[in-house]
Amino acid sequence: MVGDFRFDLEAGKAIDAQTVHVSAAGAVEWPELTDVRIHSLAELL
Repeated sequence: MVGDFRFDLEAGKAIDAQTVHVSAAGAVEWPELTDVRIHSLAELL
C-alpha cells in the first residue's frame, strides 16, 4: 500500500500488506505503520 497519511498506512497494515509512506522531509512520521518511507514517487523510478 502506498500512501501519504496515517489512514492509508493503517489500511495497508489491516490487510497485512507492505506499506510505503510518501512524505516530505520534516513531515509527520508513523514508523509503527511504515515499512518503507520515501520523499517522492520519483525515487521509485
